[in-house]
Amino acid sequence: MSKQLNQVVETMEYDNLINDYEPKPDVFSVTIRQGQKAMKRGTALAKGEDGKMVILGTAKTGSETAAPKANCILAEASDDATDADVTAVAYRVGHFNENVLIVAEDYTITDNDREDFRTGGILLDTAMEY
Repeated sequence: MSKQLNQVVETMEYDNLINDYEPKPDVFSVTIRQGQKAMKRGTALAKGEDGKMVILGTAKTGSETAAPKANCILAEASDDATDADVTAVAYRVGHFNENVLIVAEDYTITDNDREDFRTGGILLDTAMEY
């Protein structure tokens, strides 16, 4: 039995999310709060007072004293959390392109969001066109 070693196994499409590999992107497990729809890779997440994540730009809930703060970026698409919390994988450190991040509809990333990301270890920059 022989194997062809020059065969293409898989191709990779560059999605322009990661700007640079310094600092090295680091992932961790997060809980997406119930009530959130399925999200795509590159969704900017904000952390609520309960420690659960929502899409950046989500208003505070009745029990929260402040709106959720920018925290991390979704590394892989998440399941639908409409009926229950779900676990997902997100980047907590890295250098990313701000203009490809996904946020809540009609929301724009603010200077406060950029600062929250920066203090957490996420650097934002503008994507170069390829």
